[in-house]
Amino acid sequence: MQIEELIIKFKQMGYESMESERFHDDLTESGMQIWVKESRVIFLKEYEAKSLFLDWYISEQPIIASIYNYFPANYKNNIYFFMILNFDLSEDESLALSINKVVKDEYVCKKYVFQSVDEITNVPFLSDQFIKMPQFDYDQEFKSGILNLNTVNVLTGKEKENLDSFYSLANNLLDYYFTSYSVLEETSKFEKDILKIGNRSVIHEN
Repeated sequence: MQIEELIIKFKQMGYESMESERFHDDLTESGMQIWVKESRVIFLKEYEAKSLFLDWYISEQPIIASIYNYFPANYKNNIYFFMILNFDLSEDESLALSINKVVKDEYVCKKYVFQSVDEITNVPFLSDQFIKMPQFDYDQEFKSGILNLNTVNVLTGKEKENLDSFYSLANNLLDYYFTSYSVLEETSKFEKDILKIGNRSVIHEN
């Protein structure tokens, strides 16, 4: 899981990034971010290696504890540390034990460890918002962004015919990519199918 996945959710839920001049260098060096909504504060960090994650209590905990002292009283019971794991987790029993130990540690703040964005439902104050959020269709948005079909409406004559032909080909290629292509297929077969789609689109337009 990457940190950007959770940041997208934060923004959709109304959280805002908070800067701290006093601890700017410490936060930058550690790679931590602070996100705030009303009186709730979330420290956020992505770990790209197991060794870095296991050192959280040496690297990140002291920084959080220092910043904690500067928050008003109404914030201090609403501080959380979200730890994102972006490395291979397969068949690592010792890591599972370490994660369990982390989530039970509530010194300074409550901790949550994320291996996928769906685990946000494990956070009581975020679960309801996450479940109610509309699912984003990445494939359709990507296709729409490339095709940008509104452009066709401002063109006329031969120019419009040429662009229509291009969009027909592009749409076929994108449909093929999203529905038919498998990473297990040979590259040569993929290239041949691309050519067939192109020829079919040109013949159709003529």
